[in-house]
Amino acid sequence: MNKTRKTRKIANKVLAFCMAMVVCIAGSLNGMTVQAATVRATAAMEDLFVEKNGTFSSTGDVYTFTTNTTKDFYLEIDVVDPSISVDVAITPLNGGTPSTATITGEKWIQDKDYPDIYFDVLGLTIPAGSYQVKISSKNAGNYMVIGWVEDAVSLSATSLSLSAGQSKTLTVSGTTEAVQWSSNNTSVATVDSAGKVTAKKAGKATITATVGDRTLTCSVTVKKPVISAKSFTITAGQKKTLKVTGKVGKVTWKTSKKSVATVSSKGVVTAKKAGKATITASVDGCKLTCKVTVKKNEYTASSASNGEAGYGVWFNVTKISYDKKGQLVCKVQIINNSMNNVEQLRNFNISVLSKSGAVIGSQTIGKKSLFIYSGSNKTISITIPKSKVKKKNADLRTATPKCKGDYVYRR
Repeated sequence: MNKTRKTRKIANKVLAFCMAMVVCIAGSLNGMTVQAATVRATAAMEDLFVEKNGTFSSTGDVYTFTTNTTKDFYLEIDVVDPSISVDVAITPLNGGTPSTATITGEKWIQDKDYPDIYFDVLGLTIPAGSYQVKISSKNAGNYMVIGWVEDAVSLSATSLSLSAGQSKTLTVSGTTEAVQWSSNNTSVATVDSAGKVTAKKAGKATITATVGDRTLTCSVTVKKPVISAKSFTITAGQKKTLKVTGKVGKVTWKTSKKSVATVSSKGVVTAKKAGKATITASVDGCKLTCKVTVKKNEYTASSASNGEAGYGVWFNVTKISYDKKGQLVCKVQIINNSMNNVEQLRNFNISVLSKSGAVIGSQTIGKKSLFIYSGSNKTISITIPKSKVKKKNADLRTATPKCKGDYVYRR
């Protein structure tokens, strides 16, 4: 608040007050008694406090007043001795925490027109109600007090959170005076003559509205919306949630290909079948995209040659997938690098584990006849029945198979 003295209709009182203070003689100034030994003022409050919708009264150094609406209350104290210290307390009479201030030597402002007078002006926005103003000082001295209220001037918002490119218009209420707008960081946020704030880039700025000698501020934080992933690969049947941070408004989600991947209003992406789709998040005037690649839900591995395996009989799982019945169909390559022909598998077990190590399904076969010549390999199919499948829609693409068992050979 730019501090200026209240000069409405009291210019002759101020001049008389100045003269009385200088000579330090007690006297009567248009109904105000000025006493040299104490900080005290008594008067009809109509002369000292002006308020359009209320009535003020005073008892000694205690003043009370009532306002029916939210107002800006101002209290001006004038002294001739800038070394004194004055305590001020403004207390709601219906209960509440007092607003207090102490005016000391360095806070007094010398009046340019009346250099023998020093003053300070306190300002406070108050809601409707009754209040008590108490003025006291430990120092001897004279003062004059002027209290008044004005229509509360307020800004429509004291803080804003915007995304880059977004705009919001601020308004000032309670005044018909012209408003001057400014920004302390135009690279982050600008404001035009109508109070329209436009976010430019991530950062912070302060928008100031100047109305006469009053300044109102709004803290602006500009955020840049960011999507949690710009691309990812997912297995058909699986879900992944996308999020947008640094946003202000509501996010609208959309997919470019519903047959490949859908997205919910909360950003949950559900992979449908192998293919590619683009998920778009629209928020705060921005469009953020994420490219999704959906892979078929199956485990695959390359077949091995006998030369790649060591001596003995080896098991290599090359494919695992769900069939229409919900069973797991496993393709197992058996590599015979022994000196004998393999005729039979016994107590053969295959287990499929998830990425976290949990069992998806497991099956043990007591006996399975087959014939694999020494130095050759063969791929067989083993089905894990639905009753042995613990996870009905697991991510097989990231699964790990494990095999063990015995075999019967013939020389």
